[in-house]
Amino acid sequence: MLFMAFSISSCCDEKPEQVEGMEVTSTSPEFSELARKINPNLDCQRIDCCFMDGVETSCALVNACLEAGFCKMVATE
Repeated sequence: MLFMAFSISSCCDEKPEQVEGMEVTSTSPEFSELARKINPNLDCQRIDCCFMDGVETSCALVNACLEAGFCKMVATE
């Protein structure tokens, strides 16, 4: 029964897939400031890097911002 409940809830939670190079915009000054603070210390050879408000930052931060509802993906053309 627990498995069934988990399956149903996970089927409907459509979260964007974390993809290296993904770009988002943030409505949160706190997330944007954190992205700027992380930027000088990034090692994109070791971790996946994405962009928030035009600033290169960790994909983990971008994913957290998306999940919290403070970020939206930038449409790519």
